[in-house]
Amino acid sequence: MDANVQVREVIKDRVKTIDLQLQAIQRRLLQSVDDKLAAVRSDLQALAQLVPEHQFYRYTRLYTSLLQTLCFVVAWQTYLASETVVTPEQVAERIGLPVELDHEIAESHIPLENLLHGLVQLPSELMCVRCVNCAAQQDCDRPLRIRAFVQELYSGFQLLNLKNDPLRRHYDVVKYDAKKIEEVVCDIKLRQLSRQS
Repeated sequence: MDANVQVREVIKDRVKTIDLQLQAIQRRLLQSVDDKLAAVRSDLQALAQLVPEHQFYRYTRLYTSLLQTLCFVVAWQTYLASETVVTPEQVAERIGLPVELDHEIAESHIPLENLLHGLVQLPSELMCVRCVNCAAQQDCDRPLRIRAFVQELYSGFQLLNLKNDPLRRHYDVVKYDAKKIEEVVCDIKLRQLSRQS
């Protein structure tokens, strides 16, 4: 029992270090964060080494939030670069851990649910940071593209059979974010500010 407590404390310390790095990244979301993401990646590899073999799920609650935030950061960077939804392969490549798609990974990995939680955070950030700000700066075509992206993401989540769990509650927020984005787009169209109207 004493060894488990010791492992847990070492993991908590590493998670705090990575979490501080992620907070710094989140403050710079509109800029390139590749250098900081590389540092997080190496610390995440070190964290993965701390978890005893075949005990990933025993300690997973210590770093679930961290993995979700990391998935969000990668999804955000992918959106900024290409305006597309991040794939599990892209997340695995950027983070350095495989994404669990078929429940066959025993070592440290990113559970698919954490990736989905990261994706669910994306519409809120797009609505606050990009959609409203772009409309205020007379970039009136971007909110239309953001709306199409969020609708595509929302449609993808509708295909999932989500029960009453935390992911379902976060998914419900996407619906309200989509509605707010739609209000911005309607305002743009009413004022005839967009070339795509």
